[in-house]
Amino acid sequence: DSHLKLHLTIESVARHVYLSSTQFTRSFREHTGQSFHEYLTAQRLKKAAQLLRKTNITVQDVCLYVGIKPNQLRNLFQEKYGYTPKEFRRRHL
Repeated sequence: DSHLKLHLTIESVARHVYLSSTQFTRSFREHTGQSFHEYLTAQRLKKAAQLLRKTNITVQDVCLYVGIKPNQLRNLFQEKYGYTPKEFRRRHL
């Protein structure tokens, strides 16, 4: 969670914990109930929402901080919350 802004892949994380990609993928799903990608996206979105509620940093900087491209963040926010990141911030300040 502390490395959200990095380009994280199954291969790089698996290598970091000394597992094959297959072993890591299987173990990750068993322990979290989610795929690595689902978990990573959810954590990034959660952190972005927190930053939008509690800070004044720009949406662009939020994107950099959580490792999501601006158009992707916009789509994810609209999908989950029904608002763009800017609208989300306005509603939650």
